[in-house]
Amino acid sequence: MFKYICPVVIAVILCLVLSKLQPVRYNDYTFPLWTEYIGYALAGSSVAMIPLFMLFEVSKVLRGGKAWKVSMVTSYD
Repeated sequence: MFKYICPVVIAVILCLVLSKLQPVRYNDYTFPLWTEYIGYALAGSSVAMIPLFMLFEVSKVLRGGKAWKVSMVTSYD
């Protein structure tokens, strides 16, 4: 479920949200475009840590020369 279905569902949701993207409004006021970019940067900075940490961990495994399965089992020692 977490390996196949959840990533596909999240990708579909992301595509649907991005396809219906509209300017941010509050009552009759439409926020400037630069405020949306700041919001995207703040949200992206927290989400970006997930793949960055994954790449860091994969590089540690590859530099250590261990097999992936062995390193995952022994990483909690």
